Amino acid sequence: MENAAKALIIAAGVLLAILILTLVLYVWSSLSEYQNEKYELQYIENIAKFNEQFAQYDRNDVAGYELISLANKVADYNAKYSKDGKNNEGYNPITLTIDFLDEDRRKKLTYDDTIRLFNKQTYIQNSTKNEIKNFIKEGLKCENDYGTEECISRIAKNINSIFKKIDNSIPDDKQLVQKKMALEKFYEIVPYNIRKNILGLTDITDWSNKNVVNNAYQELFDKKIYIDAYKYYEYIQFKRCIFKCNNMEYNNETSRIEVIDYEFVKIR
Repeated sequence: MENAAKALIIAAGVLLAILILTLVLYVWSSLSEYQNEKYELQYIENIAKFNEQFAQYDRNDVAGYELISLANKVADYNAKYSKDGKNNEGYNPITLTIDFLDEDRRKKLTYDDTIRLFNKQTYIQNSTKNEIKNFIKEGLKCENDYGTEECISRIAKNINSIFKKIDNSIPDDKQLVQKKMALEKFYEIVPYNIRKNILGLTDITDWSNKNVVNNAYQELFDKKIYIDAYKYYEYIQFKRCIFKCNNMEYNNETSRIEVIDYEFVKIR
């Protein structure tokens, strides 16, 4: 009887151990499943958050200034976080494409039908090409060179009144009047410190002196300010353009956006 009682106690202990082990395994499995589900949910949320910053541009009325912001985001992501970036997170870089379709549409951005900034029909931004980023840099360089965006914008919008072609067949006094008007407009737009310190242009001290006026007017052209003005005019027009998103592709494995294509629609 005593042996039988011991056997029952041992059996009960083994059964209890099995029950405890089963409970532990069940709890461990449940926790692991919970952690996996939590990880998967976090992964999905991260993908959604990542895609949201680009998917908001999946429209038919995206303005040029919005594409500038998008291009900067793409360039930043490709440089820092794609598999070609410095952190190499293993994701494919994003390819952003802007298509103007033909030369006539690009000419709509110009002041005089001569294309100076947008010399390509299609611009691509990815980990190996920085074509969009490059023309953005051109615009920002003009803003830095002329002190402010407002300054170069006003110059660009007044190209004709500042850099007008003087008709040499008209009398000298009339030529002088036109040059004075152009210089006065330029002085009105560009503050003294920018004219002097940044552009290195001297001011007129004797407006009655024909040579002084002619030399000051020639300085505008010698500094090639008109080239920057024409380029920046195109840049301003680009910001006003409307583009439609033709394609936004997602990677089959990561579900992340990696291709975004736009085409020119119109200028507002």
